[in-house]
Amino acid sequence: MARRSNYTYITFAELQRNSEYERIYVYGVIAEINTFRSADLTGGDTLITEMHLRDNTTSSFTKCSIYSKLDNYFSDVVAVGQVVQLHRIQVRRRAGMPPTLYGKLNGTGLAVVLFGTAPTDDFTVVYHSSANYSLPPDYKSKVCICIQKMVAEPPDCRCECY
Repeated sequence: MARRSNYTYITFAELQRNSEYERIYVYGVIAEINTFRSADLTGGDTLITEMHLRDNTTSSFTKCSIYSKLDNYFSDVVAVGQVVQLHRIQVRRRAGMPPTLYGKLNGTGLAVVLFGTAPTDDFTVVYHSSANYSLPPDYKSKVCICIQKMVAEPPDCRCECY
């Protein structure tokens, strides 16, 4: 069951303007997804789900990489058009590049919640990485804003992503 949260969510425009953030709380709509497998020398293969996210505050996309074990079903349920809530996602900054987001599922801190793709889904949570995930009191309005952005400007970010 979802609990109510008191976290401070930021927008992607705030993320781009302010360099002080290390871990953030954010909502975004998924505009593009790429999934690939990464093998390491110890045999601990990892699945990387790379998403390009946006919200209503900027026309650019923010790259977000989620690392998971091969048996985690996140990559099976994530889809373009869904709204994602990210708790304690880490921020990576490189000189001359826009910030990117990354985190490891089932690691310390990161929590991911995916909502259905249509406004008629009644804000259905289709995936949550934590049994104790939380939703802020205004989560429905945050999800609606993201859905409206996607409907107004359908995804076509292939030439804009970093």
